[in-house]
Amino acid sequence: MNKKQLSLLIITLFILLGGTFYWFQWRPTQIKKNCYAEAKEKAISLLGKKVADEPSQYSDMAKTGNYFLKDDFQFLYQNCLRAHGLEK
Repeated sequence: MNKKQLSLLIITLFILLGGTFYWFQWRPTQIKKNCYAEAKEKAISLLGKKVADEPSQYSDMAKTGNYFLKDDFQFLYQNCLRAHGLEK
C-alpha cells in the first residue's frame, strides 16, 4: 500500500466517522433542541387560547404569560419528534 492509497483510506474513514457522528449524535440533538423550543412556544400560545375560552379555569397561570400545560407540551414535543423521524 503506497502513500496515496493510505491517505485516501484515512480520508475515507474520517468522512465515514464524521458522517456517522453527525447522523447519530449531532442531528438528533439539534432536532430535540428545536422541537423543545417549538413545542414550548406552541404550548404557551395554546394556553393563551384556552384562557380566552375558559378564563376562570386558567386565570392563575395566565397572569405571567410564560406558563404552559405539561400535557400539551408533551403532546406537541412528541409530535415534533415523530415528524422528524426520532420517535415511532
